[in-house]
Amino acid sequence: MKTQLFLGLCGLLLCSACEKKSDLPAGQYELSFGEKIELNGTEVEFFAVQDSRCPWDAICVWEGEAEVSLRLYQQEEIAAEFTLTYAGLCSEDCGSSEKVLGREYTLLDVSPYPGLTNMPIPEGDYVIVLKVD
Repeated sequence: MKTQLFLGLCGLLLCSACEKKSDLPAGQYELSFGEKIELNGTEVEFFAVQDSRCPWDAICVWEGEAEVSLRLYQQEEIAAEFTLTYAGLCSEDCGSSEKVLGREYTLLDVSPYPGLTNMPIPEGDYVIVLKVD
């Protein structure tokens, strides 16, 4: 009985994690580091990140920023590469935008936020939220 309850709870947690992307408003997409998504014939790939945001447990002179590099593919060929930034210690309108190949790309979130001072975040842990108009 305990095993069935445990397995059921694990299944529920896995299913709730799978539905996370559908909770975003239309035109917003969540991408994990290294992931590609397809948007009307253009693939978008999150391929690089540099994070200099001030850790939440530190006192910094500058709030820093995260730089996220995106690559666009059309017909399986690289069509464009560009970088968006996201300000550290920011609560509103933190991400930059850029118009590329006729669409506006806006960085809405970069997570996780740096925590413990001098504890690097592995690239594979990064997730972004991107708005595409």
